[in-house]
Amino acid sequence: MTTIALPVRKAQLRLDATAIVYLALFALLVIGSIVVAARGGGVLLDQAGILKILTGCTALGLVAIGQTLAVVAGSLDLSVAYLIGLCSLVTAEVMAGQGSMMLPAVLAALGVAALVGLVNGVVITALRV
Repeated sequence: MTTIALPVRKAQLRLDATAIVYLALFALLVIGSIVVAARGGGVLLDQAGILKILTGCTALGLVAIGQTLAVVAGSLDLSVAYLIGLCSLVTAEVMAGQGSMMLPAVLAALGVAALVGLVNGVVITALRV
């Protein structure tokens, strides 16, 4: 009697891109928690820690929304990072360490941002850049 060995297919675990991103995020969360605990910083995911993270990410989130709208419209604006730096500088100079100058500083920063946006828009439409 002859026996024939049939090839056995082993089930392969395939990860799609979304699963890889979630695994990387989980790994970063675990590593971050270990580093924070090792440095004596307490718990990373307590209420104060989450509040600090969300407060720090607010400005970046607003900029990301604007960039997303630019990309969806079919354009790409590389001047955003420089404009953020310029507006921060204008705000700091106008305030000069005085809390009472916050409103004029914000208005000055918005004015500079609007002016730069206007120049960018004119250059893009007039020169078809």
